[in-house]
Amino acid sequence: GINAEYGGSFNQGNISVEPPDECKETCSDLMIEEVKKFKEFLSTSTFPTYDNISNTGVWKALQIRSTEQQDIMITPVVDKRSLDSDKLDDLKSSLSKFYYARTKCSLFIKLVGGKEQVV
Repeated sequence: GINAEYGGSFNQGNISVEPPDECKETCSDLMIEEVKKFKEFLSTSTFPTYDNISNTGVWKALQIRSTEQQDIMITPVVDKRSLDSDKLDDLKSSLSKFYYARTKCSLFIKLVGGKEQVV
C-alpha cells in the first residue's frame, strides 16, 4: 500500500516501495515531484492508507504517467470496500480540490475491491 515507511516482508504480505528519489532511472523529476505532492495530500486525508496485512484502509497505490510535454496523469488506486457512496463522494471531492488548480494534470480514480471501476 501507499505509506510513509518503506520496506517490509513480501512473504508476510507487506510489499516494499522504493522512495521515489531513488527511482531516477525510471521516474522523471516531474513524477518524483508528483509523488511528493500526493504524500502531502495523504498526510491531510481522513482516509487511511491500505494495509496489506490486515486488508484494511483505502489508499492502495498510485499510478503516474507523464509526457515529454510535462502533461501528467495521476491515478490513485482506492479500495472501495469500506466506502459508502457518501464517503466515496468525500474522497473524490478532496482529491478534486487538491488537484483543481493544476492545468496539465488529468486525475482518475481506480476503484478496486469488487468490480473494478475508473472514475
